[in-house]
Amino acid sequence: MPRIIKLTQRLYTRSKNVKKICRQCETDLEIGIDVVTKHSHSSLRTCKRSTTHWYHVNCAKRLNII
Repeated sequence: MPRIIKLTQRLYTRSKNVKKICRQCETDLEIGIDVVTKHSHSSLRTCKRSTTHWYHVNCAKRLNII
């Protein structure tokens, strides 16, 4: 389930398995803005590790995530 959160410095540095760019527009995410997080699982991987994708709020609205 997607969530809207404020991207803080602590969250940015402590997050694992997350690319620090918007998944849709592929631009860097700035500290202090609202971002949408979406947790996903891939069944095609051998290790079955989950990942979290980050989106700008406007990009998530265009993709009908929120």
